[in-house]
Amino acid sequence: MTYQKYNGLEIYSAKGLHPKVFEAITKLKIKKDSSILILGSGSGSFDKRLIDNGYNNITSCDINKDNYKLTNTNFIKVNLDTQFDKEIKAKYDLIIGLEIIEHLNSPFDFLRSCKNLLNKNGILIVSTPNLHSYNSRALFLLKGYPQTFSDSTSGGKDGHGHISPILDRIFRYYLKKLNLELIERLHTAWYLVNLNTTREKVGYIILSFLSIILFPFMMFNRKLLSGTVSIYVIKNTKKTKGEEDKE
Repeated sequence: MTYQKYNGLEIYSAKGLHPKVFEAITKLKIKKDSSILILGSGSGSFDKRLIDNGYNNITSCDINKDNYKLTNTNFIKVNLDTQFDKEIKAKYDLIIGLEIIEHLNSPFDFLRSCKNLLNKNGILIVSTPNLHSYNSRALFLLKGYPQTFSDSTSGGKDGHGHISPILDRIFRYYLKKLNLELIERLHTAWYLVNLNTTREKVGYIILSFLSIILFPFMMFNRKLLSGTVSIYVIKNTKKTKGEEDKE
C-alpha cells in the first residue's frame, strides 16, 4: 500500500484526514502550550504537523516504537488494548486518536481510558471509517459487510486490521455513558488516490453508481451519508458516577 506523506513521514490514514483534524484543532483555538497526547502515533506524521505549527508539549504513544521517526517528543510504548490510562498516569488538554478505535477489542474501554486521561474541559478527537456512507451501505447490501472490513479477520493481504465496526448511534451511546459531550462530527471526502489498483478503482466506480440508484431508499440519517471517515470532536465536561463517588 502506498501512503501519503508529511515532511517525509508516512501518514497511515485516509487522505485529507490529518489536514481536516488540524483544521478542527485550529478552530478550537487550542493553546500552543497545551498538553497533547497522540494515541497510535505511527511514524509521527501528525505529531510533526503539530510541532511545525508551534505546539511544544506533545506525548506520543504506540505499541511499536520502530516506526516512530521523531526525537523531540515524549514517547511511551503502550498497548491501547489495555487500560492504558493506568500506564500513562497523566492528564492532558487534548487527546488525539486517529484511525485507532476500529482496531481495538473494546472501543468502550478505549474511550473510558481516554476520559480518565483528560483534564476537565479537555478535548478528545477520534476518527474512524464511516460505515454509514453511500458506498458502505451499498457494499453491505451486496456482500454483507461495510467498507474496510472485507477481509480484516481472514488474513487477506488487503486487510485493514479492522475488527470493531463503529456505528454512529452506538458511539454516541458510549459517549453518553461516559459523560462525554459530542461537540461536532466532521468527515473527510473520498479520494481515488486511496485505491491502489485499477480493479479497486473500477469497483469503486461501480459501487458509486449503485449508491446513486439506491440513494432514494437511504432515507434515514442522511447527514451521515457523506465522507469516508467520521471525525468526532468530544469534550470532557462532566465526571462519571465512579469519579464523583471517589470525591
